[in-house]
Amino acid sequence: MRSVYLVVREPGRLWLPQRPLEQQPDWAAHAEFMGGLFHAGRLLFGGPLREVSGKIVLVMAADSRDDVRARLERDPRQIRAGMRTAPVTTWAGMRFDEANPLITEALCEQGALVRAEQYAHDVPHCWRSD
Repeated sequence: MRSVYLVVREPGRLWLPQRPLEQQPDWAAHAEFMGGLFHAGRLLFGGPLREVSGKIVLVMAADSRDDVRARLERDPRQIRAGMRTAPVTTWAGMRFDEANPLITEALCEQGALVRAEQYAHDVPHCWRSD
């Protein structure tokens, strides 16, 4: 059974802070690899944290933490540029109201939290998430 994992990736030895993401070494191969994960239903969300130089946040569906690590080890940017994956975290089986503060705390600890705020939903939550 797949769980949802939050992953923070850090730039490797070939990161060029003066260049935009699209001009980094192995960008095309990395983008193609991540697109494959997305189309396979493994990458649910992902993107750079421009405020935190070179860090990327991913939300992935996987069978285990080892599954996440094994999939990301095949990323051309990780292989050639030394991109690192921070410890993989999971909140499987938790309700959103239990998991949200833990996710926020984990992002804070890794220096990846851009902003946290609370807001009221105008649309009720899906009955399947209760």
